[in-house]
Amino acid sequence: MISANLFHTFKWIKINLFSSKLNTILTLISLLFIFYFLTTLLSFVFFSAEWKVVDTNLRLLLIGPFPENEEWRIWASVYWITALSGFSFAHYGSISRKILLYSFLSIFLLMLLIEPMSNVNLFILSILSIIFFIVGYLFHSIIKMKSIDKSKMILIGWVITLPLVVLFLKIFGGVETTKWGGYFLNIMLAWTGIIFGFIFGLLLAIGRASSLVVIKYSCTVYIEVIRAAPLVAWLFFAYLVIPDLLPDIFANKVDIALRVVIVLSGFTAAYIAEIIRGGLQSVHFGQIEAAKALGMNAYQSTSLIILPQAIRAVIPALVSQFIALWKDTTLLLAAGLAFRELLGSGKAALSQLEFIGKYNEVYLFVALLFWIVSFSMSRFSLNFEKKLGLNKGD
Repeated sequence: MISANLFHTFKWIKINLFSSKLNTILTLISLLFIFYFLTTLLSFVFFSAEWKVVDTNLRLLLIGPFPENEEWRIWASVYWITALSGFSFAHYGSISRKILLYSFLSIFLLMLLIEPMSNVNLFILSILSIIFFIVGYLFHSIIKMKSIDKSKMILIGWVITLPLVVLFLKIFGGVETTKWGGYFLNIMLAWTGIIFGFIFGLLLAIGRASSLVVIKYSCTVYIEVIRAAPLVAWLFFAYLVIPDLLPDIFANKVDIALRVVIVLSGFTAAYIAEIIRGGLQSVHFGQIEAAKALGMNAYQSTSLIILPQAIRAVIPALVSQFIALWKDTTLLLAAGLAFRELLGSGKAALSQLEFIGKYNEVYLFVALLFWIVSFSMSRFSLNFEKKLGLNKGD
């Protein structure tokens, strides 16, 4: 069995990497570049880098100025989300125990680099979040339910997650949004922007495809106007212009975080609407005719026949837009808003006298945190596509 696998491996290498002189040269050059890059990176990470800047400012990078005595609010939210994520991963895409083990070992090694003894509480609480993920993953195989019932449970769980997190953050006095920051703030903004952006974008796509002229052109104008300006301009609009447009009774009462979420959701919705519109155009007209022949009304044919096929066709594009929004949350720093998200927190750490010039360490850590979420979204999307029968060859 092992020899057969080795034979297929060598055969694949020969066909794909050394099939011609040109391919052989390109393969060798690529291997040399990868070797140089990895050795340089690993040498810096494990030997040259001074991670004290990250160790000292770890709390600032993760949660910003969030009050220490209120941190339980964040960890309660994290444990709920990690448990639900484990359950979702187990249901929508099989992850081998080997991959999970390697992933957790990588996270554990990363945490060891940041001197866990200086951040004992954070280290222990982070390990607990991994345990909650494993519990959620294993709970999926223990619980005896039909697949469709588990899907409904997951859907309900994610639907109530945002209200539940807001409840955790606001119950018993709560914490002002101006004290939110760091990695936590990026996650909250991206999360709410994705949820409301997708819902609004779906409605815009349906509206633009509508036969009612007023609805169709209203949605079209909105989409084209929003896409005509960069996101950073709309963030300035939320910060500086919206208060002047509101009546005096509301001008100083609309939270800046709420304004940012509205802008992120509205901006994302315009792009999602075009993505879904492309999916709607891919659905054959015969599907609509068949729905009418079965006696379905417009609502039933759209929700049960057209939209599922349209969204299924554009899942990769949707996830790409979600990842783009996740990275665009750093534009809060460029817009100069009264928030200190992850990139802004990194800049604040570098302004400290003892850490001036430690750009490589800080920005490498920031990049890693962004990569973790982006890669997780990408893998979840891939697993979900395979569950639907797409990308069988990947």
